[in-house]
Amino acid sequence: MNAAQYKNIIKWTIATTSNVSNIDSLSFAKKVFDNLGVAFPHGDLNIITNILNNSKYLGWRNCSQDQAQKYANIGIPTIGINSNKIVIIIPNAEIDDLCGFEDISDITHENVKLVEELSEDEVYENLTFYTYSYGYKIED
Repeated sequence: MNAAQYKNIIKWTIATTSNVSNIDSLSFAKKVFDNLGVAFPHGDLNIITNILNNSKYLGWRNCSQDQAQKYANIGIPTIGINSNKIVIIIPNAEIDDLCGFEDISDITHENVKLVEELSEDEVYENLTFYTYSYGYKIED
């Protein structure tokens, strides 16, 4: 998957999910990962955070905040997570929107962000970043 495909699947999920603004961050992330065809642990945020912290669950591996944006920009699914929320890191604005929706570039969701859009509170809430490494050659 390239960055444009990754970005557009996220935006398509936002555009086609009813009541998307009322969905909690974990339920929304699961919808995105289902649409991406990406394996993701089951359970609540505490369980998922523990699984990701203690193993390379089906290709998920720890990365830095800077690496998170770099990986998203090349189309690798990437997240920030803690016991309260999950944020999907989206590719930057230079990545083209390929979807057929007219206003796809304007579609947003509170739990889909660029790393630079994370608030100080989110960064200091100890978000831990992970990237999905199956099928990708990841260099540090």
